[in-house]
Formats: sequence, C-alpha cells, structure tokens
Amino acid sequence: MTAARFSHPLTMFPGQRGGEPLCPHRLRLSVRRPRPDTAVVTAAGELSRDTAPRLTELLTSRLRSALCRVVLDLSEVDILDADGASAISLARLLARHRGIVLDVVPPVPVAAAPPQRKQDR
Repeated sequence: MTAARFSHPLTMFPGQRGGEPLCPHRLRLSVRRPRPDTAVVTAAGELSRDTAPRLTELLTSRLRSALCRVVLDLSEVDILDADGASAISLARLLARHRGIVLDVVPPVPVAAAPPQRKQDR
C-alpha cells in the first residue's frame, strides 16, 4: 500500500507489526463503563485491514480483564471488510474461552443504490 492512495499523512505507531502504515483517524474507538462489570466499546468509521489491529488490541485487553460483559457497538461503522470481521471473530473466541458475554451491535446497512439503466442510442 502506498501513501499515494490516501489524501492524508500516514502515521506509524510503536510496536506496530510488519511496518504497515496505520491511519488511526479512519477508526474512532471509545469505551464506557455503564456498570463495573460491563464495558461498551463503540467503533465508528472504517473497520478494515489497516484499522482492525487497533480494535483487536482494545477488545483483547477488555476481554482479559475482570469484566463479565463486553458490548461491541458497530452501529457507526461505515466500512467492514474481512479483516474487520476476523477481529470480531477472534474477540468472540476469546470471550467464549474466558466465559465473558460479548454482545455485538451490528453496523447499520447502507441502502444500495438503484441500478443504472443503459440508455439506448
């Protein structure tokens, strides 16, 4: 992947695997604790190859804590690719292994554009 693909500067983070550039502002993550045993992780923006490792790191740390329940709110995610889905799948496996309930609020589907007609000439 080259920097020319992006209209913004790329940012590197310490400890990043493989030297791949990450664009952290394409994925916004927040955590709130409505109850002592529950964390709500909200993701907004793009959950893709470049951003999924950030979600994996955050969810892993929460799922290794003393929580009983983690809610992953993806309702504000605009793009979800296979790497994003893999991050969610790994979180589900870790939650099951640790006996933690992981609830996922799915992304809101975007209405498909109507097919364009070819005009006869």
